[in-house]
Amino acid sequence: MATAQEQAGTPDSFAVNGRFKITLDDSAGGGEAWFHEASGLEMTMDTLEYRQGGEQNPRKLPGPPKYTNIVLTRGITTSKKFFEWVKKCANNAAAGDITRAGGTIALVDQTGADIIAWTFERGFPCRYEGPRISAADGGLALERIEIAHEGLKIV
Repeated sequence: MATAQEQAGTPDSFAVNGRFKITLDDSAGGGEAWFHEASGLEMTMDTLEYRQGGEQNPRKLPGPPKYTNIVLTRGITTSKKFFEWVKKCANNAAAGDITRAGGTIALVDQTGADIIAWTFERGFPCRYEGPRISAADGGLALERIEIAHEGLKIV
């Protein structure tokens, strides 16, 4: 039987933020891209209160889940595979022909091995932000991609 400390984890068993790998399913052309920041990996449920009969304390019931958009940030790379999906959705949006895709976002260690992963369902890029370009700033050129989706799971 595991001890309480083993169940809670030790400091060296905690995942360290680093790099994120996103893999799109074949409906979006497949492929993978690497990001150094991922946010919006969250789900919330509103709480519905229900009073029953003469009870003083209300019962609390879960409402339907809501998923936050996923925001991915990375340095500009020469790989265009992921951006092709963004461009295809933007070009076809007026015709209502969005290519929705599922995908996996994995936190990886220094060797590139997955530590933990999340999958999203029926996603599409709803925002793209290119880099701020300034000759005076020698920083990294970053792009951000926001993905709206209809479900998130930890795998």
